Amino acid sequence: MTLQSGVKWSDGKPFSSADVAFTFNLLQKFPAANTGNVPTATSITTPDADTVVMNFAAPQSANFVGIANQMILPQHLWASVTNPVNAVIPAAQAIGTGPYLVDSFSTQDITYKVNPSYWGAKPKVPRISLPAYATNDAATLALASGDVDLTGNDIANVQSVFVAKDPAHNHLFQSSAPYYPAGNTVSLLLNNKSADAPALADAKVRQAISAGVDRASLASQCETDYEAPATSSGGVTLPTDSGALDPALTNDLQSGPDAAKVSSLLQADGYARTGGKWTKGGKTIKFTIIDPNSFGDYWCDAKAIAAGLDARASTSPPTAATPATPGAPRSPTATSTPPCTGVRARPPSSASSSSWTRAAPRRSASPPAATWSATAARRPPRRSPPTRTRPRPRRRRRRWTPCNS
Repeated sequence: MTLQSGVKWSDGKPFSSADVAFTFNLLQKFPAANTGNVPTATSITTPDADTVVMNFAAPQSANFVGIANQMILPQHLWASVTNPVNAVIPAAQAIGTGPYLVDSFSTQDITYKVNPSYWGAKPKVPRISLPAYATNDAATLALASGDVDLTGNDIANVQSVFVAKDPAHNHLFQSSAPYYPAGNTVSLLLNNKSADAPALADAKVRQAISAGVDRASLASQCETDYEAPATSSGGVTLPTDSGALDPALTNDLQSGPDAAKVSSLLQADGYARTGGKWTKGGKTIKFTIIDPNSFGDYWCDAKAIAAGLDARASTSPPTAATPATPGAPRSPTATSTPPCTGVRARPPSSASSSSWTRAAPRRSASPPAATWSATAARRPPRRSPPTRTRPRPRRRRRRWTPCNS
């Protein structure tokens, strides 16, 4: 990686390749601090102040965005931090290299001012405010009324709700559907170390879940055709990163559910239908989908995935040679049992096991097992800090997070 030369931290100290190497080495030394799941490098070298060379044991094209998005720490401040996992950094040490600095912070609003040490051109906007909105609907109302200038949230009926209000000034990143350029791939990231859903540790089960997801339905019904169904499980953003895609993974995902593939995978893996449930050793495949219910489109996706997998699991499967038909089984089963024992979607903070919701997203560190939505996904960055609208948590790297993640 070649770094921008002449960059300084906002406290005036020089930024260099030493900071980059320090950061990635710290993540390897303290795995609990590696919240972005950056893969472990076999070596990290710094030939000069503007160059960093990272070597890996295996190809990491699918993880490049996760590597490149890693926030870099100032070595001159963090070298003395003994436990970075639980470190509390004073505001005076919250420095950066970007065009803005934090001016004020509260739970209701974050404001930024221009960084006088910024290496690039001086920003034309002197101040940015990011007020907090609890739901997509609240943010959309503020956008439509002109209270905010930019948002990154899902807006149903965006042409009439937003663009038509002021066609001369209200614009989208793309003029026709899908309106969101290829900025990320939406994924159902399965926790393969869950004690409550041990079946997820089985790669064949994860593949069967992927085969059972109706990507086309999610894209059209929950994402209102703003995103196209994913076509590859390769984990790279398409078509942007098509040059890094393994040809064997080109168009390896169907847009609709493949009941025959689900049955073939699970039967070969030793599963059999017992009472309409996929069972092995007396245990049924069960898991929970968790996600904040304020994200309306994801909430819809979570409910649709859970309902679709659960409702169709009890239907007799077609033979491997029979095309999937409406109402045929589409995935491993799930039952309406307490949280973490059935395919359910629920809010992490809710005590109601029947509440449907969705999971706080991040990019998977490895190719997702059940990528369902658009490689022509949300506006890049999908949920990045919008101007005067509260940023969502790293929405650029969205993922569905089942139990205990």
